[in-house]
Amino acid sequence: MKTIYFCHDQQHTVDTRKNDLETAGYQVVVFETGGDLMRAIARDEPDLVLLDALLVGKTGFEVAEGLDLVDRPRFPVILFSGIYTRRIFEEEAERVGVARYLPTNLDRDDLLAVMTQVLSGERGQSQAA
Repeated sequence: MKTIYFCHDQQHTVDTRKNDLETAGYQVVVFETGGDLMRAIARDEPDLVLLDALLVGKTGFEVAEGLDLVDRPRFPVILFSGIYTRRIFEEEAERVGVARYLPTNLDRDDLLAVMTQVLSGERGQSQAA
């Protein structure tokens, strides 16, 4: 079973997404802050990270940059946002080495399809508006 680390600062909104992913056969561990996520990764690396761009403290972009994905990619990161949708944010996501940059409102089936592609090593296109 693949392990997904899911970092989102609004914990009351993650239950549906977490349940969707668990129903699809993933083990999902949820984190509220980038710091919590980074500490967990220092202990045990996931198969994939789902990372919200807007977090308390460090942004998802800063967390991704701290993971050193460009020079030492150990696992893929999908960065998502419902607010940061302009091309400049997609370019920043590419600069810090994330595998994909997606809108938060992506439906379950589309997210699972993207995750399957990313986990198989396909980088593909980001889907920000």
